[in-house]
Amino acid sequence: MKLHAIPFFVLTSLMVLSSSCQEKKELQEVQIPDAIIFKKEKKSAFPNPKTIKTNSGPFQMEGLKYQYEDFKDFLEPENIYLHYAKHHLAYANNLNRTLIGTPLEKRSIEIVLGSTDVEHPLLKSYSGGYYNHNLYWKSICKETDSKPSPDLVAMINRDFGSLDGFKEKFKQLANQQIGSGWVWLMFSTDKLILISTPNEDNPLMPMYKVPGIPILAIDLWEHAYYPTHNNNRKEYIDRFVEHINWNEMSRLVAPPVEVVPTTETTATAAPKKPVARPKPVTTPKPDTTTSPN
Repeated sequence: MKLHAIPFFVLTSLMVLSSSCQEKKELQEVQIPDAIIFKKEKKSAFPNPKTIKTNSGPFQMEGLKYQYEDFKDFLEPENIYLHYAKHHLAYANNLNRTLIGTPLEKRSIEIVLGSTDVEHPLLKSYSGGYYNHNLYWKSICKETDSKPSPDLVAMINRDFGSLDGFKEKFKQLANQQIGSGWVWLMFSTDKLILISTPNEDNPLMPMYKVPGIPILAIDLWEHAYYPTHNNNRKEYIDRFVEHINWNEMSRLVAPPVEVVPTTETTATAAPKKPVARPKPVTTPKPDTTTSPN
């Protein structure tokens, strides 16, 4: 039998095909990672609340624990921005300006409030507006599932019958407020008290003589809700109650942690004094050339 020469290109093709078949047997499945999607963060149209500062003076803006955009179902971002960065800031700046050179310049805001009277209406308005708004911002949170502590629940059940009972009485008092003002929940050793005040008045002012400390406050001035709810104050009050910061309220009513004294400190420890309301400080007539925005 006569052998015929096999062309070179045929041998090459056979070798490549054989190699390819062998490689197919050795292939393994490789997991391809999902594509990474880069989301562009949406920038806020408003400055960070931390950047809002007073011009000068002892009383500063305390900041917010949330952003202006965190309350979509409660307050629009512009509403919160104007309220905090314009109205609240104006009260802080005017308060600082009013206290320059007075005995109250380096005293606490509670002392200032306890020193107000009808003869100094601007001091009363500025100090109230500053303190009241500080508590207002702490009274709300972006969450709607905040819960009161067991101790606070017990107090509410004792004084209002139930948590729902408290909410209804709070809403009722807020809806009954005529004109601008505030509704407060006061905490004392005896009971929880609901009280309303007009304008920027505050329960710590001498004319009210209400025992305890404020632990909850709702602002019923139109600038607090009008940009979002227009003249529907009831809707604003309902949304406020849904966003009450029960964690902060629970902290304010929590009993202080008792420190067990050692042998060395027991003999020298001074007896505890009951907490008293701040005593008024005599103040000169404040500057009347400025007014809040």
